[in-house]
Amino acid sequence: TGVQMGIHCQSYFNQSPKEDAWCLCLGFTHPRPHTAAACVLYKHNSLEIQIKSESVSMDDDKDDGFGKNKTGVKFTRELLEIDYTYTTAGGRRERVLSVPIREVFGEDFVIHEREMMVLGDECVHSHVLIVCKGGDGHTRCYLDGRKVSDAQSKIKKSTYMLRKSNVDEKEDTYKFFVGHKRLGDDAKGRAVNWFHGYVYDIAMFDYCPYEFEVNLLYRALRLDHDIHLYQHWKKMRQKFRKNNGNFRFELVD
Repeated sequence: TGVQMGIHCQSYFNQSPKEDAWCLCLGFTHPRPHTAAACVLYKHNSLEIQIKSESVSMDDDKDDGFGKNKTGVKFTRELLEIDYTYTTAGGRRERVLSVPIREVFGEDFVIHEREMMVLGDECVHSHVLIVCKGGDGHTRCYLDGRKVSDAQSKIKKSTYMLRKSNVDEKEDTYKFFVGHKRLGDDAKGRAVNWFHGYVYDIAMFDYCPYEFEVNLLYRALRLDHDIHLYQHWKKMRQKFRKNNGNFRFELVD
């Protein structure tokens, strides 16, 4: 399910590059590799956070008892990428982060009409991302408590990340799109690049914190992360027991 989230913390509409200082915190969980690019968080003409999977095609002729048609894809790597978009620079995009978040995959299969389709494992991976941008164009990215990027932007323009959305006029152009993105110059087109996972925490601050402050932010997000995973697995366990009432569950020392 895609969600739109407004920004109402700022009283001003435009920001110069020196005023373009902010911090974005994001917690998300994804249970299965995406065959296409998946947009975790998107702000039109400002920022896009997406997950991309690298894979190779499979066409196995060996007969495993299900016929000789074992097809699908074998995932090799999963990347987390962040792009800035600069409207005042002709819509130029700049990649500020591209880091692997998974490189070891198991295999899950679906058998349909005696064909074995490779889908990728169901292992749940959860991450905490913190992006800090200073007014000098310096961007620091932290993933799961580790600094994974520390670079200076080559484009001396504003990202307009703090440009607020107007609720009264139902303006969607400057909202955050969670779990998807929308096409069109006004961000009112078709929804694409769906993220099949969970976004359990989003926080936006209008200043660039110091590293000791980032540590405090990460600890707070990590607590939300642990609570989210506990609730997720508790719900899955209750669902399993409800659907398998004939099973007996006993604690084993």
